[in-house]
Amino acid sequence: MKATYNWLKEFVEIPLRAEELATRLTFAGLKIEGIESIGGDTVFDFEIAVNRPDWLSVMGIARETAALLKLGAIRMPALSNVNVRKVEAKEGQETFGGKLLRIVLEDPDLCPQYCGQIITGVKIGPSPGWITKKLEACGVRPISNVVDITNLVMLEMGQPLHAFDYDKITKGTIIVRRAHNEKLLMIDDKERTLTDPMLAIADPSGVVALGGVMGGKPTEVTDSTTTLLLESAYFEPASIRKTAKRLEMSTDASYRFERGVDPNLQPLACRRAAYLFQEIAGGKAFDILQVPGRRFTAADVPLRMPRIERVLGIPIAPEVVQQTLSSLGFSTKDQKIWQVPSYRVDIQREIDLIEEIARHHGYNNFPDTLPETDRKHQADYPTFELEQRIATVLRAARIDEAYTYSFTSPVARYVGNENRVKILNPISETATDLRASILPGLYEAIDFNVRHGNETVRLFEIGRVFLEAGEKIALGIAATGKYRELKGIVEAALRASGFLDVHFIENHVVVGNQTVGTFQQANVESSSVIGCEIYLSDLQKVSQPPLRYQNIIPYPSVIRDITFVLDSGIRYSSLENAVNKIKIADLRSFQLADIYKGPNTPAGKVAYTFRFAFQRPDRTLTSEEVDILCARIVSEFATAFGAELRK
Repeated sequence: MKATYNWLKEFVEIPLRAEELATRLTFAGLKIEGIESIGGDTVFDFEIAVNRPDWLSVMGIARETAALLKLGAIRMPALSNVNVRKVEAKEGQETFGGKLLRIVLEDPDLCPQYCGQIITGVKIGPSPGWITKKLEACGVRPISNVVDITNLVMLEMGQPLHAFDYDKITKGTIIVRRAHNEKLLMIDDKERTLTDPMLAIADPSGVVALGGVMGGKPTEVTDSTTTLLLESAYFEPASIRKTAKRLEMSTDASYRFERGVDPNLQPLACRRAAYLFQEIAGGKAFDILQVPGRRFTAADVPLRMPRIERVLGIPIAPEVVQQTLSSLGFSTKDQKIWQVPSYRVDIQREIDLIEEIARHHGYNNFPDTLPETDRKHQADYPTFELEQRIATVLRAARIDEAYTYSFTSPVARYVGNENRVKILNPISETATDLRASILPGLYEAIDFNVRHGNETVRLFEIGRVFLEAGEKIALGIAATGKYRELKGIVEAALRASGFLDVHFIENHVVVGNQTVGTFQQANVESSSVIGCEIYLSDLQKVSQPPLRYQNIIPYPSVIRDITFVLDSGIRYSSLENAVNKIKIADLRSFQLADIYKGPNTPAGKVAYTFRFAFQRPDRTLTSEEVDILCARIVSEFATAFGAELRK
C-alpha cells in the first residue's frame, strides 16, 4: 500500500517531517518498507498486516497518524450532497432522472449490502493532473476520468467501486446472485468460467461482473458512455478470497474485499465519487439506492483496568486509556465496555484493546525487564525436563536430532506388524495410520543418507507414538555402527538424567525393576543399523534415588586389565550382572576393553578383556589389595561361567 506525505496532509496537519513520521508509524506497528521522493512529494510504501484492512487507505493511515500524534479528528474530503434511499427489503427500485434502478439481492449472505447510484451527462476524457499524479505515485496507471475517480476513491477511502455503462445494463436491473456455470469476458480481455459459489453481478440477460474482483467487458465504460451506474458494495471476505484463489486472480479490489472493508463506508464512498464525477466529468449525480441484506451492529468489548497492567507489566492511567481509545475511534458505554468502530474489523477481544494501548504507549517505552513468575522454571508437560536432559546428552554425543512424520502406512518400509491406530480421514494413501514406533521413520532417514553417500549416520527423535493403550512420549535412537557404542550412549544419557540403576537384559532397557525400552537391529541398504526406543512416559514414572553429593577422591585409581576365555554364547549382560553381584566397594568402574576370537583361542571360545578401576576414598590401594580384589572377580567368573584366564 502506497500513500504520499502530501495526500496524508490533506486529512491532518502533520507537524513532523516525512522521515520522522515514518519512524513514528513504524514503532506503532505500521511498518514502512520504503520511502521515495517523487516530484517534490514523499511516497511511503507501507507493509499492511492482513488483519488491518483499515490501513489500506490514505484516510485510514491519516486516522492512525492523528491518533498517534494526538492531533484530533481528521478532515473529511469533499462529498456530494445527494441523499441515501435505504430500503428495508432485499429488493428495491427507484427512478432517477427518468431512469429505472432496480437492485435485487438474491444472496445476501455473500453480499450483505449493495449501493447503486445513477450519474448522467458524463463526459469521458483524461483526468486532471492532480489525480494522475496521485495515482502514479501510488503505482496505479491512469486510464480515463471515470476509472481514475473510482481508483482514487478506493485508495483514498479503502472502498473499491465499479462503474458500469448504465445503457448496457438490461432494464436498469442489477441482480446479485451466485454464478451458474457462466462464461464472462472480463475487462482484462480474458474469458473465465464462473461457477457456484462465486458471486455474480448480473442483469436479466446474464452475468456482467464477478463480484468484488473484476467487471465484465460487455458493460465496460467506453468513450461513448454518458450514463454511469456506480456500484459500491460490501462482499463477504471469505467468498472473495476463495474466488480470487480459484481463478488465480488478485486485483486491488479483491485485495481489500477479502480482508474486510468497513461495512458502513459504501454510501460515503458513493458520495465522494459523485462529487468528483460532477466536478471533473461534468456528470449529474442522483440519490443513492441502498439495499441492505444484513444489518451490521457495532461490537462491544469489555476492558478491565487491572488486566491492562497485568498484561503490559506497567500501570496505565485511566485517562490515558480513555484518550488513546477515543482517538482511535472507539467509544465507551461505561468504564468497562467499549464500542468498536465499524472499520476496525480486527478488534474482537479484550486483548485486542490492550494491544492498541500498548502500540500507542510505544513498544520502545516499556522497560527492559523479564516477566515475573512464581517459579524459576516451569515445565510444559510431565516429561519436559526429562526430554531436555536426555536430548542434551545425545547432542553432546554427536547424535543429530531428527523430525519425522507421525503418519505412516502398512506398506511403508521398516514398519513392523504391530497394531496401529487407523486415521478416519487420511490425507493420502501413504498416511493412513498413526505411528506406533519412532524407529521406522529414523530408519527411512538413515536409508536416504546411506543412498546418498553418507554412511555414518546417528539420529534421535523425541515424539509421540500412538498405541492401542493410548499415546506415549517416546525416545528413538538409530545409528550405523556397533551395539556397544549405542548402548554406552543410552546408559550415559539415562544416568545423566538421574537414573542410576540402569541395566540391559537381552534386548531390553531396564531401569530399577521396570522395562522402559528395547534395542533392535535393522538392515538399511548395505549397512547394519542399531535402534533403541525408550518410552519416556514410562521412564518418568520410575522412582529415582535422591542425588547425594560425593567428594572428589584425591587418591589415584588402580587400573587392571583381565582377559577371560569364555564360551562364545555367553551374553555381555550376564557378565555385567556377575560383576555387580560381587559388590566390591572399592570397584569404581569396569568396561569391556577388547574382544578377540581367532588363533590361539579354542573353538567355540571368545577372549573378553575387561578393564577394572579400583579406588579408595581415604588412601591409595596397594598392589596386594588390588590382587585380592581381582582374585574375587576371577573366582566368580570361573564359578558362574567356567571362565579361564588367558595365558
